[in-house]
Amino acid sequence: MPSKWDFKIAGVQVVVVVAKDPLMVHGSVLMCRNDSMLGYAEGLAWDVVNEGGNIIRDETDVYVANYGEIKAGECVVSGAGRLGYKHIVHGVVESSEHVDKAVRNTLKLAEKLKAPTLLIPTPCADFAATAAAIREYFKDKDKPDDTSLLTISVVVPSEPAGPGPAPAPAAAPSIQYTTAEITDAAPEDGKGCIIAHFVTNGPWTSKGCMGKLTKAFGKAPSAPFASTHPKPLGSAEIHKVKPGLYIYSLVTLQTPAGGQGPALSVDHFPKVLSFLAKKAAEHSCSVHIYRPPDSAIPNLNWSKAHRLIATLFKDINVCVHTTTKQDLTKYKKRAREDDEESDQGKKKQKTEGI
Repeated sequence: MPSKWDFKIAGVQVVVVVAKDPLMVHGSVLMCRNDSMLGYAEGLAWDVVNEGGNIIRDETDVYVANYGEIKAGECVVSGAGRLGYKHIVHGVVESSEHVDKAVRNTLKLAEKLKAPTLLIPTPCADFAATAAAIREYFKDKDKPDDTSLLTISVVVPSEPAGPGPAPAPAAAPSIQYTTAEITDAAPEDGKGCIIAHFVTNGPWTSKGCMGKLTKAFGKAPSAPFASTHPKPLGSAEIHKVKPGLYIYSLVTLQTPAGGQGPALSVDHFPKVLSFLAKKAAEHSCSVHIYRPPDSAIPNLNWSKAHRLIATLFKDINVCVHTTTKQDLTKYKKRAREDDEESDQGKKKQKTEGI
């Protein structure tokens, strides 16, 4: 049954489709909102890789590696993996102001691909902007043969109500980024809290996160590392600071040789993160992860680490503590500013959500 929001312009039929799962709607090309690094961290982008396979992410990873971060409103085309579409257009939409440009660029690419049908899933809040962008794009196309497109489906996530589609809650993993000290982490709302950091298979030191933990909690967290025998890569040392607060020392770094910095064990990194996620879920704990500076571990690709965290910690609140201020914008979806009291006085803390 036609919706009151359906319209036809330049021979193209634009229909509103209400669907709980946009991936159940058929078409030639799917528009998928993504972040500027094509990280598939939440929402439909998350579902696209989860159901379509990592082959989609691998393809866009190559693009990002070659051309760098994608500007807001710009789009990138990939294959669709196991999904039933011929192509996916990944549009970078970081806020509502980017909707118009991203939709227009998607329409251009769909025409370039000679697609007869196009799906544009959109949050209800951006429904009007999406429809307006489509109208503006086609307003100068008076002849139907000016475009390959026959049908554009604007997919909204819930039943329409009032003047437009009613908003639907978004389901996405909660990953926050903050510049606050990781030693400030504490249990909240009756739930436990895990402080996690990545360590070498050698002795405990007074530098970096180890030094911060020693200063805040004493020597107890370092006790398991007093032995001269190296810890096996992929293992974890757990210290209970107090009821509800734990320190997980994740052995993922190989001891440096010849004065070089530590190197990440790529094979063991996913293993320990998976272990951490399992323990956090079992004990209903939030997780605070110390993100090492890029200069400390040169072979640690944090964009990939972020995606791995998003994959493994689906129903777990994660806060990444970083000294890299660019992370606060690079991985942002929402931003908030909190004024907090600390031992040094009142300070301003920026926390960004993914």
